Amino acid sequence: MEFHQLPGADFDVRSHWPAKRASELRGRPQPEPRRDPEAASPRPYWPTILPEPILHSKYTSYAADMLSQRIAQQTLRRMAAQQPASRLLAPSAAIRTSNAIVNQRRWATAQPMEKLNELDARNKILAQQRLNRPVSPHLAIYKPQITWYSSIIHRITGCALSGGFYVFGALYLIAPAMGWHLESSVLAAGFASWPVVLQFLSKFAVGWTFTFKCFNGMRHLIWDTATMMTNKQVNQSGWFAVGASALSALALCFL
Repeated sequence: MEFHQLPGADFDVRSHWPAKRASELRGRPQPEPRRDPEAASPRPYWPTILPEPILHSKYTSYAADMLSQRIAQQTLRRMAAQQPASRLLAPSAAIRTSNAIVNQRRWATAQPMEKLNELDARNKILAQQRLNRPVSPHLAIYKPQITWYSSIIHRITGCALSGGFYVFGALYLIAPAMGWHLESSVLAAGFASWPVVLQFLSKFAVGWTFTFKCFNGMRHLIWDTATMMTNKQVNQSGWFAVGASALSALALCFL
């Protein structure tokens, strides 16, 4: 099929471009095709002895040791082939190389265990040193003061009074069932039969427990009002509670 150009028309039917433009394009050099940079870059070389997936596995260190042994053996074989006189020495050198690699691996494996043993020894020494420390609270390192003496005695007297009350109340309830006689007349007659010194000491102990709890409790009530909070006032009130409780307990002993 032939194409004919119309007279007076500057148009190339075959290329659908104006004839003048088509002639200009034919004279220009064609641009080079674009190349993919990834396709152009060479693929990284992997040794044929060791497959690529093994390098990314958990046996990388073992594979590297095997590769080094194989390279050393191949090198020694080539040297033995080139020098016939050294063929007798080649096996011993290969054995020494392999033994050195194995010993190096054994030393690297045993090194963390040695560090662990050293750490255990240090921890054992620290544990023994901690056993020699005083048990907390270690009151011997503090200077004795009326503040913490009164605080400790306040708690002890409170436990003694409340515990004695509950114990006597429970015994008084079960006394009829057990056949015990805890009436006031029986208790008074039994107390009168004690020696005088024992009577005095027992009355003073019970009376002082009650009076100290009362006077020291008044200190705590005063502190709740945010008064007498200085160190000097706290010491003065503590000694006042001790003296007042002792005098009042002595007074109760003569009743």
